[in-house]
Amino acid sequence: MKFCIQDPSYKDSMYLQESLLTACEVGISGGGAYAFASKDGIELFLEDESFKKFMDSGTFFLIVGMDDITNIRSLQELKNVRDKYKGHLTVKAYIHNSKGSIFHPKFSWFETASGGILIVGSGNLTQQGLRHNREAYSVIDCDKKTFNDVISEWNQWLSHSNPFLFDIDDLIVQRVAEQNTMKTIAVRRVRKDISKAHGKMDDNTFADLFKTQPKDNLNKKKKQNDKCLSLIHISEPTRRSYI
Repeated sequence: MKFCIQDPSYKDSMYLQESLLTACEVGISGGGAYAFASKDGIELFLEDESFKKFMDSGTFFLIVGMDDITNIRSLQELKNVRDKYKGHLTVKAYIHNSKGSIFHPKFSWFETASGGILIVGSGNLTQQGLRHNREAYSVIDCDKKTFNDVISEWNQWLSHSNPFLFDIDDLIVQRVAEQNTMKTIAVRRVRKDISKAHGKMDDNTFADLFKTQPKDNLNKKKKQNDKCLSLIHISEPTRRSYI
């Protein structure tokens, strides 16, 4: 197991985006579930060249939560990439009506020739979660027995969750995405009003403090295959099917 910290101000930051893409390079099939997805986050992961090559022969089953953030732009981008990969990418929206509870997982799994890789942490499928936020996650290299247990749990949970999983072309998914879009606009307006009324955190009161803090390094791309996934054992691939 490799424990990774994503922190743009930290020189040894390990970006979630690149750990996922590195796993794609040795993956045979995969799946994952994320609480939220944004258009830019979907592009960072699912439109990257490494994922495109993975889709040449592999498959990926993605579940995206609709409780917040995942809006009309997110939904359209998900439809675009699903159609682009023509049956290799399956996308479902998770919609529920539970009170006091939200859909909040953030993980992906990848089958490899020697077993599999499980990437579990705090980052969502957004640009912030994949590269810009302070996040933590683990990259777990599983042998075949352990990976079989992972897939067994995944399949059981998928079967249980079937009533909550909707095709992204379904009308209910469109309606919830529209609500999330309106919610985002409303929150931005409220934040703007609060900022006007109370001032910004970066005014002169805090300027000297902020100058002493390390600055973020927001490079678009920094390959780190040898850092996060040095545990992976590569051998001849075998393929199997999942739900």
